[in-house]
Amino acid sequence: MGEHITDSMTRRTNMKETLNVRMTLTVQEAADVLGIGRQNAYQLAGQGNLPGAFRIGRKILISRNCLLRFIDGGFHDGN
Repeated sequence: MGEHITDSMTRRTNMKETLNVRMTLTVQEAADVLGIGRQNAYQLAGQGNLPGAFRIGRKILISRNCLLRFIDGGFHDGN
């Protein structure tokens, strides 16, 4: 159980560093930011419901700026 907490804390620290550096996030990183599971994030991305998600080859990436705008309530899907 302690290992899970340590992994979670490490992931959060890495997430903060990632948000300050890279322009894109992995699906796992976006899921961590949103507080949802990885599979749920993949499902949302596949449905076109994860803001900023795009595919490069087989890899799905998420625009950091789009995701942060969505979190801040400033994302509009055009409707």
